[in-house]
Amino acid sequence: MKQSGRVLLVLTLGLVAALWLASCTRSEARPPDRPDVTCLTAPYQKATTEDELRIRALVDWLEQALAPYRSFRATLEQSAPEICLVADIFGAEGYLGVEENKILLRRSLSDGMLRAVALHELRHAWQVQSDACPSQDLSMDEYARVTLALEADASAVSLAVAWDLKAKGSPLVWETLASWPTHVDLARAFATEMADSNDPARATARAFGQWFASDWRQTKYRRAACSDYLDLEDRTHVLRQYGEAEPDYLDGICRMPDGREYPCVEPEETP
Repeated sequence: MKQSGRVLLVLTLGLVAALWLASCTRSEARPPDRPDVTCLTAPYQKATTEDELRIRALVDWLEQALAPYRSFRATLEQSAPEICLVADIFGAEGYLGVEENKILLRRSLSDGMLRAVALHELRHAWQVQSDACPSQDLSMDEYARVTLALEADASAVSLAVAWDLKAKGSPLVWETLASWPTHVDLARAFATEMADSNDPARATARAFGQWFASDWRQTKYRRAACSDYLDLEDRTHVLRQYGEAEPDYLDGICRMPDGREYPCVEPEETP
């Protein structure tokens, strides 16, 4: 599926400290530049302040964590986003602004959450590079449908990376996600499948499917996607389209960190 558009991927803190992300929303929604933002640009070497050194350490960790995954690590290397820490992001944990090629992360995040959010945002950056984000050619319902699939994939793949890190003796990100309110059930589904089949692809697919089991998640993301769709109509003044996503659009989304497919299905396809 070939889709395009200026995008902003926002990882948001909900009313009950819940982690959720409004995928592929528009970059016009980003907060303005402010003096409380500390950024480091690629190759991330000129770090002197405490915030800059923390960003440098995060990049070092990402490079090591993603070393086994050529296509995923290539996203970090090729996009080389400016990475920033900020005191407040209007209730968000962090976001990826594609147009400005910038990742903003809340400064107060623990090391585990900082890494988890960075992984999540990089997965969305991978989706952007893969032309997976929905366009205005789709109907509003289809636009929301693709948005939900993108978020389910980002959550599931982040767990796959975290599980692999845990197996190699670095459990921090897995433990962080497994205890985070909106990811507890996803982590449980992933771990259960690993116990049953020891197959990371099947475990990732199971976490993908579990994402849709939450009415709260679906409602939040669908509302965000529909709001973005209407905002886009207002800005572009383009007549509403009623296109549908390609029947095989999930084939381009549901890829393991190493690029292999994982067998994801949407809820209505699940027996």
